[in-house]
Amino acid sequence: MREIKFRAWDGINKEMRFGNLINGTLVWNGVLLNNAGVNITQFIGLKDKNGKEIYEGDIVKFPSELNHFIEITAHNDNKEVLKEIISEVRFRDGSFGFKWMYGYEGQEVDFNQVEIIGNIYENPELLGDKKW
Repeated sequence: MREIKFRAWDGINKEMRFGNLINGTLVWNGVLLNNAGVNITQFIGLKDKNGKEIYEGDIVKFPSELNHFIEITAHNDNKEVLKEIISEVRFRDGSFGFKWMYGYEGQEVDFNQVEIIGNIYENPELLGDKKW
């Protein structure tokens, strides 16, 4: 059974807070957090390749061996292109997964193969101009 843990982005104070579910109430460092400006994310029960706990909203980088793409030009010339794959961890349709970048739908990737490089609240620039 996975450990149930939460964190919250406190948009008012611009800081990440970690907490627990106690008797059905989210408690952060012993105090209840005002819901105004707070975004709550859940620990997915897994860790990245460096042993860091993964939460919804984390931004992860895929293993470098998956960064090879074949690009087909207008003249049907195929060339290999290297693109760093970066994605957001999301909860959708009853499970945690990745929001793919560059339309990547190739080899399956385990969460323990990726590296957390930030989160959508503190580091939105890591996702570039991709709007979902």
